[in-house]
Amino acid sequence: MKKFIERLFRAESQEEKTRRKLSHRFNCREDQISLTSEEAISGDIKYHQGYLYLDTGSEIPEILRKSFPILKRMDEIEKSGSKLKLPEIVDGYLELLVFLSAEQIILPQKINGDFITDLSSVKGLIIPDDISGNIDLRYLESSEDLVLPENFRGIVYLNKYWSDEEKAAIKERYPNLKIEFVYY
Repeated sequence: MKKFIERLFRAESQEEKTRRKLSHRFNCREDQISLTSEEAISGDIKYHQGYLYLDTGSEIPEILRKSFPILKRMDEIEKSGSKLKLPEIVDGYLELLVFLSAEQIILPQKINGDFITDLSSVKGLIIPDDISGNIDLRYLESSEDLVLPENFRGIVYLNKYWSDEEKAAIKERYPNLKIEFVYY
């Protein structure tokens, strides 16, 4: 009753309403809902709402990087060799433009949008089975270690510069997938 009365007298922000509703929907705490990229990489996040864009900002000088929490966190992960654990569900596009190795990234179990990355190798990366958009892996240097979800219904974009043998092999390995080879 006390919480109800407090809520009557305090206007709830849109962000608070969103977190409350989503925490009930996904059966988790409000602090396990992220609405920004910074929150999404903080750890123990169950659900991220919106476009998740992660870029290590390699062009930003070291002295300025410390001013940006997301860049500071990415630097810490890269230097420590630890893993970047993304939210279990991303309700929007996931764009990873990072200089971490694929082995340092734990992808969500579900992505309600496209998955885009500039990784050149996917060694150790587990691509989720549940992606409702497309998968863009056009920067991969080869198909080595590439494991795609068998029942994926979107388009998989791969590197047009691969050899004809490699392109044929990947199409043979995944005959039911829509695969397009594109330039980067």
